[in-house]
Amino acid sequence: MYIIKTISKSKKDSTQNYYTYRLMESIRVGKKVKKRTLLNLGSDFNVEQEDWATLSKRVDEIIKQAPSLFTLDKDLETIAQHYALKIISAQAVVDTTLNDEDRYKEIDTTTIKNSDIKDIGIENILYETIKELKLDAKLKELGFTNIQYNSAIGTLIAKIANPGSEAKAYDYLCNTSAINELIGCDYNKISSNSIYRISDKLLAHKDDLEKHLYTTQKAIFEYDETRTLYDLTNTYFEGGVEGVES
Repeated sequence: MYIIKTISKSKKDSTQNYYTYRLMESIRVGKKVKKRTLLNLGSDFNVEQEDWATLSKRVDEIIKQAPSLFTLDKDLETIAQHYALKIISAQAVVDTTLNDEDRYKEIDTTTIKNSDIKDIGIENILYETIKELKLDAKLKELGFTNIQYNSAIGTLIAKIANPGSEAKAYDYLCNTSAINELIGCDYNKISSNSIYRISDKLLAHKDDLEKHLYTTQKAIFEYDETRTLYDLTNTYFEGGVEGVES
């Protein structure tokens, strides 16, 4: 495996050029050797050129489940694991021609290796709830762009499944959750700023969203609207705090 740098012309301005990067391999086809693109690394690839060979070799080791002789830098190892997983996923093919006897085999569970393990259980429940409440359709109706829509859905799920700050939500979506498998969005390709700003976007549509959720829940559970009046005239609270004079 090896990484190459290619130059491309901008579709908007043919006089402008930009660089893209690809992870390649050479394969022998008959008597000829051909080059094949394994993964398009995009134009945002920012690994130093001196580390390209090391990164390519590590990706190859992960795919072939070969032990590494050296310990990589943590960031470089994370990138290698990410690229290897993408290649493995792209190359995974289910052979539907096999019968049950050939498809199912006994395995030694002690030889199983896991890579890039992520959560999917609570995410699936929350995403199905969002769809049941037709909140996904409401966000699109309100004019949310594709990035805003994915940021909103991801943030809502992250805030419920793993409450915390926007930074924590972004880290959860990128490194812990497999929500991207459900909605088809790779949060590693979305800027963290999109997650930070989406709360303001949701707040701007607070009244519409609350009204939508209220009417949708009422229709789903088929309950009658009830108004309850509570007299607070004779209600009071007492308490004491150390250092405060009564």
